Amino acid sequence: MESIQDLLAPEKASIPINEDARTGEVSLPDVSVVKVQDLNHFSDLLQIGETNRHAANTKQNTESSRSHAILMVSILLDTRFPCSYNFKFAEDSWCFLTSGDNLNF
Repeated sequence: MESIQDLLAPEKASIPINEDARTGEVSLPDVSVVKVQDLNHFSDLLQIGETNRHAANTKQNTESSRSHAILMVSILLDTRFPCSYNFKFAEDSWCFLTSGDNLNF
């Protein structure tokens, strides 16, 4: 069974993974959603997540997180301000694997 921990709120243990059987969309109820104020705030949040990530020795690696981390970023443009972009919403995710290899999907 997969175990999800919110790295921005480590007291939230074992967050369930919900998958819509029809669409395949995955959701994590009760996971932290933070409105980022600026680039420094974003950097601070990344540091908090990294600090709360656990590491331990394994036979293959002396500093393994023994887990993967997923960062999901959603951008919503405020339509009250003029903008030349052709989108109002964008979302991207990055997966940080234990081996140090990263996937962008």
